[in-house]
Amino acid sequence: MRLKWLAFAAWLLATPVLLGQQAPAPVLFFSDLTQGPASGNSDATYTANGGAYVTLYGNFLTSPTVTLNGASCLTIVSQPSAWLWYQRMVVQLKSTCTSGNFVVTTSSGSSNGLPFSVGTGQIYFVASSGSDANSGTFASPWMTIPTAVQTAGSHAGSIVYVENGVSATADDGQGWSAAVTMRVQWCQGTTTSPNALVAYPGATVQIGPSSPSTSPVFGLRGTDSTAGGGACGGNWTIAGFNLRGVQPVLIGGGTNWRWVANDITNPQGTNAGQYAAFETSQVTNTTFYGNNAHDLNGSSNNSEIQGVYFSTDSNGIDMGWSRVYNVTGCRGVQIHSSPIGGNTGLPMYNISIHDNEVHDTLCDGIIVDTIGPSQGPVSVYNNVVYNAGKGPQNPDGGGVFSCINVQNTGDNNGTGSGTAEVFNNSTFSCGTNPTASDAGEDADLVNNCEAPAPNLFMHIRNNVAYSVTTSVWPNGVPYFGPECNAGQLYGTNNLAYGAGVPTAISSITATVNLNPGIVSTTTPDLHLTSASSPAVGAGTNISVTPYGVNWTGRDHDGRFRPSPPSIGAYEFSSQQGTTGAPNPPTNLTVVAH
Repeated sequence: MRLKWLAFAAWLLATPVLLGQQAPAPVLFFSDLTQGPASGNSDATYTANGGAYVTLYGNFLTSPTVTLNGASCLTIVSQPSAWLWYQRMVVQLKSTCTSGNFVVTTSSGSSNGLPFSVGTGQIYFVASSGSDANSGTFASPWMTIPTAVQTAGSHAGSIVYVENGVSATADDGQGWSAAVTMRVQWCQGTTTSPNALVAYPGATVQIGPSSPSTSPVFGLRGTDSTAGGGACGGNWTIAGFNLRGVQPVLIGGGTNWRWVANDITNPQGTNAGQYAAFETSQVTNTTFYGNNAHDLNGSSNNSEIQGVYFSTDSNGIDMGWSRVYNVTGCRGVQIHSSPIGGNTGLPMYNISIHDNEVHDTLCDGIIVDTIGPSQGPVSVYNNVVYNAGKGPQNPDGGGVFSCINVQNTGDNNGTGSGTAEVFNNSTFSCGTNPTASDAGEDADLVNNCEAPAPNLFMHIRNNVAYSVTTSVWPNGVPYFGPECNAGQLYGTNNLAYGAGVPTAISSITATVNLNPGIVSTTTPDLHLTSASSPAVGAGTNISVTPYGVNWTGRDHDGRFRPSPPSIGAYEFSSQQGTTGAPNPPTNLTVVAH
């Protein structure tokens, strides 16, 4: 009997420790679709008379159950699998589903709710065995993506699933040098009933050529204002594709564009022209979630060639949970507005760049330029940026080499004003370009000036700036670059380490100058290794309402931030596995003596 008591006592003592190591409760980041029908799907592979397939993206999704609007009305098409640094899974709506929140539940608890609207609309299919003379059902699919776009996009609420092995790599003949062109007549979705072009669950589908051929130049392109009928009006979701071409994506107008979990690369890029692997111009309300943009720009080395570029008058940008890396042209992510005729090139606003990973870029990791935060919030937070600004110097001399750069400049059609909020980012090994022409621009967090905007500010809080070089900053301490007027770069509670004591800047206070203790400086992995890290609990509470989704209360992995939060993109957690508490010993009898 004593042995039973000892076993029971041991379990009681062990339980609190093991419970502390239990996996966190699941968290949902985003989904590919935000609306769709609950029936009318002619594909009975998973559910007879089911509805839309929806891919959910999140973290800690171990052995989940999923509900919509509190009901178990879904079929799980695929269990969670790895995507970037988190997970994804596919569910299918059934006829009993109603509008509400997706919620994932595991043994560790329930997730946040992710809104979804159950509505009406047609579901179509494209398969390599199909014919463009078919009706577009699962049993009678279309054969080509251009036909699907031109047919399904002529009305609202269409979802086109493209099956495995389909590709669109040749010019579609629309005169825009693109494999898939979206004209205004094929952009008839609405804000409440958008259209969607989505890879079928588990399918590999390519849009745009992989070879260095210049015909077509573009993978997917929307017409702009110069086209007959004008620019594509948007209201499209593009999800799950391999996007290729010298310029895989160029969008020149429209609203409510949603880009989700696409693989974007253009290693065939050259120094010809000014372009980006992904570029928008004159669009409003763009969501860019979970995309993997890599090996960008090929042999180029030019300050006018970028990785992901939200250009002229692209307002309403929500970029999150994406990875941008191996950029040889210049910058990883760029915000910049230039006049292109008429009343264009105005200060940009309603911009949120959060929870991304950007690394190994020739110039800046993230640059936010020609902005007007007083018109709508501009926020850069929860990002992990490393090995940015590696160089070499661009032959045109136009590069800046930093982790995060808020360019304090006006554009040609007006000077912006307001404050860009930059907080809870983790940066490492940035601005190491040994051939930089302007050493004052090579720092972790930079407020850079070309044509100064005196009423534009950069507010930095809770950022980790981990430097590995002292060679490129004039005074040998390349953490913060206040190149503009005194006070235009200001902030508090940042951590600067690796290159000595930071320069005293009166507008930047309470800086921690201690080793944050990260997992690896070689991989790198910027997670914190210890609860005793000087970054833990050393931040200041942030009260910011960003454009789009508000993720300020969680860290880069989706864990809740306490009060006060840690400095950097990550909160510390000892939960490295998914092991829960053990089951209590059985067959025990308590006997009182």
